[in-house]
Amino acid sequence: MVLYVLIVSDHNLAELRACLYYKPRHIWLVASQRMQQPAERLSKVLQAQCPSAQLEILQALPNVPFGGNTLEETSTWLNRVFTPKIMQFNEKVKHYCVLNMTGGTKTLSYLLTRVYDWQEIHYQPFFGNKVPLERFCLSAQDLEILPNIDFRVIESKSAPIGLNQQTLTFPSIHHKAYKEWRKWVSGDWYEQLTEHWLTTEYHIKPEHILTNVQLSNKTDPQGQESDTLLQYNNKLYVIEIKADIPKYKTLGEMESQLTSLSGQLGKVEKVLIVSPMLKAKYSNEQWLSFKLRCKGKNVKLLTVGTKEDLKSCLRHSVNSLEFTSL
Repeated sequence: MVLYVLIVSDHNLAELRACLYYKPRHIWLVASQRMQQPAERLSKVLQAQCPSAQLEILQALPNVPFGGNTLEETSTWLNRVFTPKIMQFNEKVKHYCVLNMTGGTKTLSYLLTRVYDWQEIHYQPFFGNKVPLERFCLSAQDLEILPNIDFRVIESKSAPIGLNQQTLTFPSIHHKAYKEWRKWVSGDWYEQLTEHWLTTEYHIKPEHILTNVQLSNKTDPQGQESDTLLQYNNKLYVIEIKADIPKYKTLGEMESQLTSLSGQLGKVEKVLIVSPMLKAKYSNEQWLSFKLRCKGKNVKLLTVGTKEDLKSCLRHSVNSLEFTSL
């Protein structure tokens, strides 16, 4: 979890338990004017218990009051303070953001669920000696209920993700609660990193890049998803970015997927970016054969491990890559 947003109240034990369980990288405390002292108290506890987390208290501004009681005032604060902040937080990369709506007034809790497209929303009711953390996702069409977490067996459970000097452990493929994290580890990080380099190192405007675009036509109504579409210098680039490929896939299928995808768009530049880790899985002969296959299909094949690798490819591969104008 990257960002965990909590609503400060007089009693925030439930939120503290959740933070100790998830260990988010960023924790934001939403604190109305009446909740300043509880916010400071909770912040000190979290600093001691979650030393690696970056903590911030979101509160009223001199020209934007935040009592947290009325719809109008709360809505104004959310629109002028909270929404711009979380949009800026996700400007370059959309992070995994979760809201814990246990505390606060009903007005504030409800409006916070609607002000942003949260990956998860948490709520902890108390039923006698049970302390389950309820989890769900909201969409315009439906509500998806996720598995609860019972904080009574926390101490005896191993952490969902663990790291020591020799081993990294993480949830198996059957652990549904962490499917988004597994998806990011399996390759999304490489796509996001490459796109970050294009915008920051080569000054491509973000509005000229579209990611995860679903393309369809009459013969293929379901369509296929493109990793990245880049519009630059009156050319359209269809870019596939692969950190790795599944065991049941072949190198040739990567080229076929890109060629089939780009064929729906007419004359485009086809670019396949792969990680050094993927290339290292194959022998020199296998990779040369794949490189020749890509060349025969007018697919520009790039192996990129660092931003410097990308820079070298973009600037110097004049004969093999028409990306040099970037």
